[in-house]
Amino acid sequence: MVPIVRNGNKITWKFENTLDFSGNGKYSSQYLMDGLRWYINAKEKTISGLKYLEVSLINWDRKSNQFAEFSSKFRIIDENDKELYNSTFSSFPASVKLSDFTSDVSKLGRFTFECEFNYKFYNFAKSSDNFNYSDGIFKIGKVEFHVNKGYFSAFSKIFFEKFYKNNEKTIDICDVEDEDFVQLLSAIVPDPVKINSENYSILYDLSEKFEIDSLTKKCQKYFKHNQCAEIIGKIKNAEQNQEPIFLLDDVKRAKELKILMESEDYKNFKESTKATFASAAFKFL
Repeated sequence: MVPIVRNGNKITWKFENTLDFSGNGKYSSQYLMDGLRWYINAKEKTISGLKYLEVSLINWDRKSNQFAEFSSKFRIIDENDKELYNSTFSSFPASVKLSDFTSDVSKLGRFTFECEFNYKFYNFAKSSDNFNYSDGIFKIGKVEFHVNKGYFSAFSKIFFEKFYKNNEKTIDICDVEDEDFVQLLSAIVPDPVKINSENYSILYDLSEKFEIDSLTKKCQKYFKHNQCAEIIGKIKNAEQNQEPIFLLDDVKRAKELKILMESEDYKNFKESTKATFASAAFKFL
């Protein structure tokens, strides 16, 4: 799954202080980007007897934080184009309290709220109609993947144990690059990416690391029907040309070696070649 990245999106909303911001407040017009509906919401709040206006950037389709990366810059400008507020945020939803620059909203007059935002997300939580919300987080360094924990726990014993047995909201993923982890998650969504020569090794290693048995079996099947013939071809050429066989250059796992040894071609290999297999098998013990 390719991440969607957008930089420099801008929403500008002009409104007057005479609007009624009670209850759920007011919403700006809809802004559609990447199939996602964005709004600005303004509502009145009262804390310790003081009234203030809270303005938030909201994504209507993704009510919880499912963004791998998000940042936004807020500017508020009065009717004379004077900048009243300017700040940058790195979380979502992002909001600003107008009480930061005015103690009386009623005296503010007409003003413009401007929000410029950047985001990057992987649409995992909405990959199935039955799992269209996120309630769990995978975290790699500062990058977060907000997912439906029930869906991904159904594939991984590790995820199930941490999310449900240990009741963890966030799982810290160690010793894995975030782009590699994206490939793993993309391989078990309802419309998964296909295993190929480029992602095979990563998917195999991570499927074993997180005990995703169904994906491990797919990787083994891919090896048997795609890479196995290529390796056998190399071995036959080496035998014919009386060249050394560097088996471990192509075989990185015990299961791969077993698949090769169970092939019909293995029976016809020279005894010296079979000895090379035996030596490789010993190293996997």
